[in-house]
Amino acid sequence: MSLDFLDDDDWEPASGEHPTWSMEEIGNHPLFMDSLPVEHSNAHIDALQSVLYDEETPYGLCHNFKVQGNDALSRGFLDDAIVFYQNASSSGCEDSALLSQVHSNLALVYLKKKDYPKSTDECFRAIGLDPSNVKAYFRGSLASFKLELYSQAMYFVRGGIDVDPTNQDLLKLLEDIETAKRAQELTKQQIQNLSAESTQPRPKYRWRS
Repeated sequence: MSLDFLDDDDWEPASGEHPTWSMEEIGNHPLFMDSLPVEHSNAHIDALQSVLYDEETPYGLCHNFKVQGNDALSRGFLDDAIVFYQNASSSGCEDSALLSQVHSNLALVYLKKKDYPKSTDECFRAIGLDPSNVKAYFRGSLASFKLELYSQAMYFVRGGIDVDPTNQDLLKLLEDIETAKRAQELTKQQIQNLSAESTQPRPKYRWRS
């Protein structure tokens, strides 16, 4: 079939007939974003979320956001994972076990970011929702251990062992905590002894002529 009837304008749009996007506009489109903005007012994102989630139940929303958070976490996109998990936690879901997993996973993100106080906070929330969440106990204990809060670390690790007495990760962490706690107490005792010695009155010496 001959295509002679087509002229140049049919092959390439004439200038001004189609909108031209700037690089900034392209970068702000969800299809081309490298990561999600933590706080956004992007019409494209809002429209996509409306299509994806308007018909979802709170449980479905929570689960979908959790899956997306897990995917972002596995790819190393920690800030994106935080956004997804926070959306999951505020989805209106009332399933305690699912919400506990969300907070436990959020604790893992903060653990990877070395934000140990936030990690322990999320573990307390996860355990409050589901006292059988072993991963939350482990992550809370590890974050507390990093903060050298050994009594708190012991609380978490013993709680996890009560749920799963044969968990090797928890048992190994318990040994590490006990060793570090003994070293901390020994150092504290040595400092107290030195302090006591420094406050003792020194004997006065009298020179003989």
